[in-house]
Amino acid sequence: MKSEVFFRPEVENDIADAFSWYEHCREGLGAEFLMEYRRALAIVQERPLSIARERHGLRVRRLLRFPYLIHFDVVDDTVLIVAVLSACRADTWSGERSRNECGDQLICRSWRNVVRRAS
Repeated sequence: MKSEVFFRPEVENDIADAFSWYEHCREGLGAEFLMEYRRALAIVQERPLSIARERHGLRVRRLLRFPYLIHFDVVDDTVLIVAVLSACRADTWSGERSRNECGDQLICRSWRNVVRRAS
C-alpha cells in the first residue's frame, strides 16, 4: 500500500537547485536527476519502514545515479519528506528542518499543518 506523502516547503527549492546544477553541467542531466529522484521517491512511498533511521532520527534514501539523499520521517501511514540534499552535505546537516512547534520531538502529528501535500 502506498503511503500518503507530504513535503516540507523547502524541499521544492532543494529539487530546483539540484535540477539547475545538473542542467548547467550538461543539458538534459537535470531531467535525468528528476527521473532518478522520482524512482527513489516511489520506493520511499511504497516501503518507507524498510529504510533505516539515521543518527538524526530521520530515514534516508540514497539516489542511485546521483549523490543525493532523501531525508524523511514516517508517522502512521504518512511520509514527510524533510529534505533532498547532496550527500556531500549529509555529514554537516543535523536534520534541523524537522524540528517544529512540537519542541524536542522530531516529528509529530502537527507537522501536517506546515507541509504541502504531494500531488
